Amino acid sequence: MIRIAAAGDIHFDRNSQGKFKPHLENLNQKADLLLLAGDLTQTGHAEEANILAKELHNSPVPVFAVLGNHDFHTDQVPEVCKILESANVNVLENKTCVVEVQKSAVGIVGLKGFGGGSTAITHTGILRGMFRCNTFEGCDINILSFGQLAKKYKISYY
Repeated sequence: MIRIAAAGDIHFDRNSQGKFKPHLENLNQKADLLLLAGDLTQTGHAEEANILAKELHNSPVPVFAVLGNHDFHTDQVPEVCKILESANVNVLENKTCVVEVQKSAVGIVGLKGFGGGSTAITHTGILRGMFRCNTFEGCDINILSFGQLAKKYKISYY
């Protein structure tokens, strides 16, 4: 059994230091990987990403993230991605990856999916993501991760 923890809308800001760290303690006893689904920062500022990166750097499980609309507010997306990636966070901004978990190949598609966006855009994104999932050759599990699907500071386990 592959265990997946997921959270979204964590909205890290300049005062968020230490807020997510308790959720990471002993996470490897509950999950094999962590998916972060959008709105990782409050305004998309690099300083906010730095604070989050410090907390995620020593995650006991691999972390995969998708950005949400808040992460685009200050037009610092490349810096935010670079900061998170330097903390071993796999930022899947319209990207795919395959990771091995418990001897199973897990395909992950990361797509930006703004919750308040156009229904047509959302449906197009879902269809595109489903197509990408179907293109994973030899994967035992495929995951489609959109930004902004989970609740703030609540980690869901699947």
